[in-house]
Amino acid sequence: MYILVICGGYWSYWSEISYITCSFLDLRIVIDLNLLIKKTAETVLSFSFFCVTCYNASMSKKPMISVIIPVYNNESYLSDTLDSLLAQTFENYEAIIVNDGSDDGTDKIIKRYAAKDDRIISIEQEHQGVSAARNTGLDAARGKYAAFLDGDDVLPKRAYEEMCKAAERAGADLTVGAFERLDGIKIHVNERTMKLGKKKDIAPWDEDLAHSFEVWNKFFSMDIIRKNNVRFEDFRYLEDVIFTYTFLQHTDRITSIDKVIYRYCRRLAIFVPTSTQAVSGVKLRDAIKGYKRLEAITASWPEEFHDEMKYRLTNAILIRDYYRHIWKLNDETVEKLISGIEYVMPTLDPEKRERVRSKCFDLNIEDGFRNKEQITEAPLFTIYVTEGVSAGCVNDLLTSLYGQSCPNFACVVDSALAFAVDDENDGMPNISFGLTREFPNSPYVLYADCDMMLDVNTLSETYKIMKEKDADMAVLSAVDIDGTIIGGCEGCMGNKLIRTDALRDAGFKFKWADAFSLTKKLKCIDVKDQAIVIR
Repeated sequence: MYILVICGGYWSYWSEISYITCSFLDLRIVIDLNLLIKKTAETVLSFSFFCVTCYNASMSKKPMISVIIPVYNNESYLSDTLDSLLAQTFENYEAIIVNDGSDDGTDKIIKRYAAKDDRIISIEQEHQGVSAARNTGLDAARGKYAAFLDGDDVLPKRAYEEMCKAAERAGADLTVGAFERLDGIKIHVNERTMKLGKKKDIAPWDEDLAHSFEVWNKFFSMDIIRKNNVRFEDFRYLEDVIFTYTFLQHTDRITSIDKVIYRYCRRLAIFVPTSTQAVSGVKLRDAIKGYKRLEAITASWPEEFHDEMKYRLTNAILIRDYYRHIWKLNDETVEKLISGIEYVMPTLDPEKRERVRSKCFDLNIEDGFRNKEQITEAPLFTIYVTEGVSAGCVNDLLTSLYGQSCPNFACVVDSALAFAVDDENDGMPNISFGLTREFPNSPYVLYADCDMMLDVNTLSETYKIMKEKDADMAVLSAVDIDGTIIGGCEGCMGNKLIRTDALRDAGFKFKWADAFSLTKKLKCIDVKDQAIVIR
């Protein structure tokens, strides 16, 4: 299809494409021609106030990489994402931002960046979900490789240079890089992707690849995507695994590198949640359906692959992504979740079943996975929110607590702070109000006595270290919101996780000044890798 466009005195033509690019108010916009041709001639002429720049794709330099960025209400983090993209040492790419019906300030950020870099293409559509947004990006892509970038994550500076070099050197259909995960203020490198990067021969059913089915640490051959019409299917969870393993049905060559090329960001819970990190019953249902779809796609593959995938479904999805966030789910979803876990656990081979149990060290699952009521009756931890926490910080503290990767706790808020607790936190079944200078019935206790928050893994990881070291008390680092260590917290109780019986035996009298002496009375360890965040 050849199109001649005459608008506002400017003209050009486009060859065999489905989109045209328009410059308006310094914004580069993609108009879907399938919609445009449905309009009448008069409607088309109403675009005459645009300054339209149309060109044949072959007349411009074809990009090596098409970076597809689906966004939905990402105003809090999108600038960081795009800054990391524009800072790449490899420059021959196009960035296709698909605004999936955002109703916050996302569109203003897109316009600002598109105005200063003509590699950025903006496409707007009604809200249809991440799968539809990525498919829209694929339709517009002109590159040799497709890469995916979420609007709340960031790229290391040399990411695309290293990936492109590896892809070209190997002549690969799929190139995989290592990634790291930001958990609150702490960064973890995914060891399975590092291990994968050291392999020379990688089969589609490789077990390490099974632990890296996300699309954002990969380069996909656009030739394979086009020839086989590989698409994202309409799932709200596991849509990436279905895409990756559909693509893998058509690959001849897979390569990988043991360099971190992507940072997945899981923010502190007090910050605005993003669509890629939200937990819901709908996503859980799609996770189950998505897993069944994966089983159908890979039915002919080795049994070892299916065993490993079942392990990942159980450990990383059902337990880590959902059960560990049980307080954010309604009771009906919790019931279905626990039933699903208890159904699949016996079907795991004994070695993988033990691996799952070992990762649940902080969940007290000896008698099965517990519901909210059972956790409330017998928690592992009690968190006392004392009068030392200001009314202005109490909800941030509670939000960070319910954003923990360990749900095995009860919370008691000082009665004097009850007025400050918002409805969302007040409605949690494991929260109560009363005295906060008491010994709990739980094995472990933390007394929050200053304006503070908990990092994502504070409770679970500190407990794990205490058990390994047979310690009575763990003293955590205190940091600011950027992770900078803060001193002078020796007399603070909020950075100390303590075994309740040991504290009782030490004759603790609930005078916070006694915190100084606890390090001498109890078997104490410093846990520098875990922290509380001081506001």
